[in-house]
Amino acid sequence: MGKIILSADSTCDLDAELKERYQVQYFPLHIILDGKEYLDNVDITPQEIYQVYYEKKLLPKTAAVNVGEYMEYFRN
Repeated sequence: MGKIILSADSTCDLDAELKERYQVQYFPLHIILDGKEYLDNVDITPQEIYQVYYEKKLLPKTAAVNVGEYMEYFRN
């Protein structure tokens, strides 16, 4: 049987134990907040997003993993 790769983006909110147990390849969403771009749970945490909202009343915008990022990963 061929190799199966499970992949998900950060909208599924899998915890570290599940990602490790099932070897899920996890792609973070892009988060745009206060004029800067971050990777979800890599460069910015949910707590930091809430903090910006409480302090500045700014809501984040998100962008999905782009095709180039997916292609680069699966090219390997």
